[in-house]
Amino acid sequence: SGGEGSGLWKSTDGGETWKNISANKGLPKNIWGIVGVAVAPSNTEKIYTILENKDGGLYVSEDGGETWTILDSPLPYLSVGDGFTTLSGEKYQIAVNGIDVYVLYGSPWTDLILLHSNMNGEPGSWELTTIIDFPIDNYNGALGQISDYTGDGIADTIKTTTDGYLE
Repeated sequence: SGGEGSGLWKSTDGGETWKNISANKGLPKNIWGIVGVAVAPSNTEKIYTILENKDGGLYVSEDGGETWTILDSPLPYLSVGDGFTTLSGEKYQIAVNGIDVYVLYGSPWTDLILLHSNMNGEPGSWELTTIIDFPIDNYNGALGQISDYTGDGIADTIKTTTDGYLE
């Protein structure tokens, strides 16, 4: 996404010029009021986006944002049961190459993971690769919560994490 204001914006010249292609037609507003991360593969009318207000729902449009063929398809492996307390905004990147869709996600105190779908992001087509395994699931640094992953009651220094800015 880019440009000013809410809605989806698309660049056809590598980011020099942005065109408002929709006002989020059919998309719910998220907590930021705009789409979090969107990608539009070159020479196509496809748009892939993830909204930050849910559990990382994937949305796919085949016609430049006029309609959406995949609506709020939950991304697997990003739940509390998998060690993620929440999907934080701007802590992920999405990329598309042909029918392959890649989502990189990692925030402070979570694993750094790569999701891959070789079926345009269709539900059930995702594979997980853990790049950095953060040792404490669902850690959020809350008051009184310590980084004790060895179970001895003493806070441990954790050397494997990411700052969450995946640029």
